[in-house]
Amino acid sequence: MAIGAYKAIAELGLNIPEDISIVGFDNSFFASYLSPLLTTIDISFVDIAKRATTLLIKSIEGKEQLGIVEKINATLINRGSCKRIQGKF
Repeated sequence: MAIGAYKAIAELGLNIPEDISIVGFDNSFFASYLSPLLTTIDISFVDIAKRATTLLIKSIEGKEQLGIVEKINATLINRGSCKRIQGKF
């Protein structure tokens, strides 16, 4: 998605991050090869898969619980694709 967004933004004559900021989600290896480098969220898909598998097995066994909230740790990797707005946040 980010590669497509970078391409579309360039085709519109806009610049990242001066005109528009972009944040990716998954910290894919290509994030550090884009220009400017893609700011991204790093999250463990292994943890997501383990938790999803556990919930699926419980569901199959009839032990599922409704309304479960699962939290997965995520880290913002700040690179160059987001403009800092002074005085905000």
